[in-house]
Amino acid sequence: MNNFRRYNFAWSHNELERLNREYENQKLTVQEISVLHERSVRSIIFKLESEGLINKWEEARGWYTYAKKMDYPEYSNAEEEDKENEKEEEEEEEEEEKEKANEYDRYNIKQETGYVQTQINNIKKIVSDIFYTLPKNNNSKEQPFFSSYN
Repeated sequence: MNNFRRYNFAWSHNELERLNREYENQKLTVQEISVLHERSVRSIIFKLESEGLINKWEEARGWYTYAKKMDYPEYSNAEEEDKENEKEEEEEEEEEEKEKANEYDRYNIKQETGYVQTQINNIKKIVSDIFYTLPKNNNSKEQPFFSSYN
């Protein structure tokens, strides 16, 4: 017999939402989710697959560790596979964070200050070009524009 309290119980809508949150957002393994839901790892994996969160069992976070523990011979290198999967997920998260950091957010005071400073520098350059650039005469040397009004 099993020791899972929710064995053979139907999945409620709230439990499905919780499963999705725990797997996608909190990045929990199938073993951790199993304990939280009081269901077997296999039932968690079946549900992840039926809900479209994974395409096959091997994609499930923590599957290889579970398979090795259950002594499935085809998954003898389980720990390396799990570590490799975790590394790939971390790299994806880092890329997403970099993309978010590069996006312009008008409510981010640092970005807004940098934008305003750039605009001020552009205006300074335009003004200095106007006042310090001379109209060229054939006979005269360059002088500041405003000095011609003295």
